[in-house]
Amino acid sequence: MERKLNFAGIIIGMLFLMGYQTPAAAEEAIKLESTVVTATKTEKELSGITASVDVITSAEIKMMGAATLKNIIEKTPGITMQYGRFPHPSSKSKSAISIRGMGCNGTLMLIDGKRLGGESESPYEMDRIPADMIERIEIVKGPMSTLYGSDALGGVINIITKKPSKDKVHLGLDLRGGMNGSGDGENYNASFNARGTAGKLGYTFFASYNEANPYVERETYTSKALNPQTNQPIPDDQQGKTGTIDVTYRDEAEVLNTGLSLDYDFTDALNAVVDFNYFQEDREGFYRGASKKPRPGQIPPAAMILDTPVKSVDDNERFDYGSSIGYKFTDVLTGRLRAYRSEYEKRNRTTAINFTAPVNNKFSADVDITGYEAETIWAVTNEHLLVSGAEYREVSRDSCAINPDPTSYEFVNDTHRFKALYLQDEWQITDTINAILGIRYDDISYADNEMTFKAGLIKSIFPLLRLRVNYAEGYRAPDTAELYVIAPSPGDVPRIGAEAVYGPKQTVHTLDPESLKSYELGIGGENERFSYSIAFFFNDAEDKIELERVDADHDGVDDYQTYVNKTDVETKGVELDAGYNFGYGISANFGWLELDTEDKETGRDLLFNPERTLSLGLNYRVADGLSFSLVTRHIGRQYKTETEKADSFTLVDVSFSKKLGAGNNYELYGGVNNIFDEDVDKTLGSNVGPFFFAGIRINY
Repeated sequence: MERKLNFAGIIIGMLFLMGYQTPAAAEEAIKLESTVVTATKTEKELSGITASVDVITSAEIKMMGAATLKNIIEKTPGITMQYGRFPHPSSKSKSAISIRGMGCNGTLMLIDGKRLGGESESPYEMDRIPADMIERIEIVKGPMSTLYGSDALGGVINIITKKPSKDKVHLGLDLRGGMNGSGDGENYNASFNARGTAGKLGYTFFASYNEANPYVERETYTSKALNPQTNQPIPDDQQGKTGTIDVTYRDEAEVLNTGLSLDYDFTDALNAVVDFNYFQEDREGFYRGASKKPRPGQIPPAAMILDTPVKSVDDNERFDYGSSIGYKFTDVLTGRLRAYRSEYEKRNRTTAINFTAPVNNKFSADVDITGYEAETIWAVTNEHLLVSGAEYREVSRDSCAINPDPTSYEFVNDTHRFKALYLQDEWQITDTINAILGIRYDDISYADNEMTFKAGLIKSIFPLLRLRVNYAEGYRAPDTAELYVIAPSPGDVPRIGAEAVYGPKQTVHTLDPESLKSYELGIGGENERFSYSIAFFFNDAEDKIELERVDADHDGVDDYQTYVNKTDVETKGVELDAGYNFGYGISANFGWLELDTEDKETGRDLLFNPERTLSLGLNYRVADGLSFSLVTRHIGRQYKTETEKADSFTLVDVSFSKKLGAGNNYELYGGVNNIFDEDVDKTLGSNVGPFFFAGIRINY
């Protein structure tokens, strides 16, 4: 670690030298825009926030040529995308997000501050959310439980959608298509948005359609036949059967999104917002999975066939709706009431290919989230801005995957309720020192109540040097799957929840909420050309929830996997982000994350957390609306099993855009991702190879 820190010192010194300019250089400088974020639930300068915050703007999203949220996140420094996280063969083609080693369940994803009904860890959302609806993305790294409660353990990703245009009607159309060099993995996107104001009414409408053809890789399988109750081999015609299958690493899919938001100013003090969003999704793919094969008249009457070809088909839809009322009581006191609901319906059908068996519907579910929030923002004095709030949230899951009878497809309900009170003080101590203090109390229907606290301090020495320190606590209560899931066929052994009993798992065990104490030191600053941020962080987690394989009969062969509390887990590292504007239309940004994770009980690293992540972006804006971009990402080695590491890889993407027309109303864009055809380990999601894309944007 000492070598890395010395290298960091050299880099810091170089960046300071880059930051100072001659007067001549300053005259040519392009001023960096200040960005306001809602990480404190108030609009605040980015430079005044004690936590680490990244903001991805709509301009940056356009330059990426992104079609979906996944295209954006995978190019964002310091964010880890993990595959294969849920107990179904199709997890090979789905990714979820981990921040600073705290796991995908520790990342809370929001849209305009609201939670979404969906799968645990949100693995499907990356390919659902269209890029064209996004105004900006705010990523808060580190626990945010004092404002958002459970699940905000590693951080929060808040997707801010486009809002009404205040002074005119805005119409936008985006058409995009792409495929790899062999014509595989084709992807076609069309999106439209209309925004404007009519008197006191503001409106935003968007619609998008995404059609994707599959990307597959041929693999060889060798099937095994097991007794479902004992997990021991049994004689069967599928035992030892071998063959090849084209495994899907990018789904065949059709996704439709549409939404409407209305914003009405009744008076200068009273405002109301209502919004509606709907999406419908069809997905299918072929995988190496498992299926239960009937054996009439034999003992046992069914066999669990592992490593056999299966077809998975998803038919999913979600309806989100909500409303809020904001009122300005005085110049120093505002309040807001908000209610929202997210209704998600998932229907999955998994079918064996090599033999006749009933269709498996175990991974179907209904998920409903209902939330009520009340919040006030009060400038008590010039030095103190208080944010206080109360929340009630109900999460209802109906699923046959949590039915104690693994042969039944009848839905079983599990409902969790959360009540909370929170208070935050933004304290301007002096002209150059400010602090943010927060506390929250959560009443949880199925776990111990929790109180979390945070305290942060920033000292501004001069624009190019700010010092900050931040302490924050977080927690996460176990979710339904971790408690009750019975998944006989996620892989070589069943996955069984902590409080479930099935087959070789004959006892239940308690699964406590995981808690986190996070410590962070940072320095940063900016001037007209240059900005940088360096953070040193240490996360001390207690009772972290992780999967563990169990050898129940002590014969040297694992019988099942279940969720357990890890008593002591640490993640620590250093993170650097820097940007420089060279003038003449040339700018660069650099990101670097060193991450160390450890289960203190075993001394082992946590799985799927790269030791090092590097990124370098170069942008060149030529005259006449022409611009070019190059993004290089290096993902370091990481453990994919307890003893085996996945190789590092480096991806290089290039893109361009050209604005046309008298008012720059037309924009042609395109590019190539993974231009050098770098291989990526299949457990990390594989890669389609060089992917060529092109599109046109029309704006009025």
